[in-house]
Amino acid sequence: MKAVAIFTGSELLNGQTTNSNQTGLGRELASCGWTISRAEAVPDGLDAIQDALSRALHEDAELILICGGLGPTADDLTRSAVAQTLGRDLFTCGETLAEIRQRLSGRTHSEEHVVRQAEWIRGAVKIANVQGLAPGLLLRVGHSRIVLLPGPPREFLPMVRDGLIPLLKAEFPPLLRSAVLHTCGLRESDVELKTRPLLQEFPDLIPAWCASLGAVRVTLSLPAGREAELSAAVSYARKLFGPDALEHDSAAAECLELARRRKLRLATAESCTGGLIAAALTDVPGASEVFVGGFVCYANDWKQSLLQVPAEILATHGAVSEATALALAAGLCRFAECGVVSTGIAGPGGGTPEKPVGTVWIATLVEGRVRSRLLQLRGDRKDIRDQAVTHGLDSLRRHLME
Repeated sequence: MKAVAIFTGSELLNGQTTNSNQTGLGRELASCGWTISRAEAVPDGLDAIQDALSRALHEDAELILICGGLGPTADDLTRSAVAQTLGRDLFTCGETLAEIRQRLSGRTHSEEHVVRQAEWIRGAVKIANVQGLAPGLLLRVGHSRIVLLPGPPREFLPMVRDGLIPLLKAEFPPLLRSAVLHTCGLRESDVELKTRPLLQEFPDLIPAWCASLGAVRVTLSLPAGREAELSAAVSYARKLFGPDALEHDSAAAECLELARRRKLRLATAESCTGGLIAAALTDVPGASEVFVGGFVCYANDWKQSLLQVPAEILATHGAVSEATALALAAGLCRFAECGVVSTGIAGPGGGTPEKPVGTVWIATLVEGRVRSRLLQLRGDRKDIRDQAVTHGLDSLRRHLME
């Protein structure tokens, strides 16, 4: 299946909004054995959307997905642009209008905006929108399928999973089957080296990796019908990666599961990461079974009063030091059996020749055993904090595995 994705919205081009829908769409399609042949972002406007659709039709794309521009405002022009390009009527669908009015019952709303979201292109098939108001539309033009979906990610991705993919599976059998392996603590170049024996053992395997700060997601694909071989390849990959491979999709989920198995309570004490480690843990459903809480001890007096870090350690070694990290971890022993600590210099200021920006100490606690790790991280403030979160959770994960 040749697929082209068109994302509408001037905010995607002027830097106001990150196009997370493209990432989500690519991941969802890849999980089913399809890939996007081409994607483009276009500004709001009839001409821009019509030109993009005409290009996709000229390429004989079997799937043309247009994301965005189905909302209630004057710049939501996707339905009009598509209708004009195809030479089809645009009208108000009475059934859709009644559904939207019912869902808005009891709430103040503009009738003009309701009517706009109930616009329909002649010959379209509805794709239900459980999270929002405007439905998606599917149109058949020759061998092409044109799909219009709303832009908000909380509406778009559920409609891709629950509405679009079942329709595609009925018409376009996947050519590939894929499996995803998450690794932590490796660079992209390390992953490439570790996969070389895998490709010698399975020469038809198609690998792809996506690197983020401190983690790499590995996707392994084989032609459909070779699922047993793909399963064997994944098992072999896990042996090659060893403890660098995660059982779950994040180090946070892994830490929670390992602590759960050992019936340990988990807590955090953070300085430079400002609660981001706790946030990563609580992003995982069911975290409350294990995670009991966290401290954000930015000021030294909080380190002393809440986690009993001795004043002489802070005076002698400073807040960013191995001694302070270990003392913070020791203070966590009063609240949980395992945990992770961060203290460092995220920048852009605060660095010294002895402790430059990016210096971060991580400490982990597991049933009374405390250990530390020094990180020298690069990047801006956000990059350093994000890397500290990933490495901190990975350090705790490895500690819990022992």
